Amino acid sequence: MAVIGKAAAAGEITPAEAVEFARMVDTAMRTIDAREAEFRENHFWGRKRAPAAPPLPPETAPATPLEPQNAPAGIGAPPRSGENRTGPRSRILRKSALPLT
Repeated sequence: MAVIGKAAAAGEITPAEAVEFARMVDTAMRTIDAREAEFRENHFWGRKRAPAAPPLPPETAPATPLEPQNAPAGIGAPPRSGENRTGPRSRILRKSALPLT
């Protein structure tokens, strides 16, 4: 802040520019202070992240391609004969054979 005052006094920046710059610097300083206070509080309570932080993405194992002959039905493998993605054809035919009322 002292540097802003000296620059305005020396005529390097206008008083209006000094006011705007001082507001911006003040806002940045308050933000940094608030963040430091949040980190101190989180450390005190033993938290690794802030309570309002967005959830972390789930940890997953690296994807490995499945061989078609080793893949279970429905996961990367085409349906077996007589089946579609939901199950055996006979079950679907029975449901569709019901009379409409």
